[in-house]
Amino acid sequence: MVDDGTLDLLKGILGYTDSQMEKWKSNPPNMDVLENIALFQQYKMVAEVTSSIGCAAQHKVGDRIVFGSGTSLLCKESPDQICFALLLPIIPYVQVFFDRLCNGQIPGNFAYPNVHCLDVGLDHGGSGEVVAKIKVEKI
Repeated sequence: MVDDGTLDLLKGILGYTDSQMEKWKSNPPNMDVLENIALFQQYKMVAEVTSSIGCAAQHKVGDRIVFGSGTSLLCKESPDQICFALLLPIIPYVQVFFDRLCNGQIPGNFAYPNVHCLDVGLDHGGSGEVVAKIKVEKI
């Protein structure tokens, strides 16, 4: 059972009115997610660059694009520039990570953790290519 203090805190974070909060609470999956909210503070998802050639955004090996609280990009832990061609293939992993947390599952690592940016690379008519490995880290 979720206590009123937690609901009030969430209402403030989301900026909901009383009627919007009541509507949010009336959707049973939302309350299920709230039951698992503690997990959101225990894990983050990281896409770490493992290969980078000709990247216009200047991603380099070791760069870490970090997500926490389910789907939030943690800007202070990520590079100043993030290429959308690399970010787009990462987004489905962010959604799976979020779904696992919402369902109370410990969000273990992925069976196929490597992503390739959308640029096909110099050998195939593009200009660069970046590969990153997706992993989940306990905070």
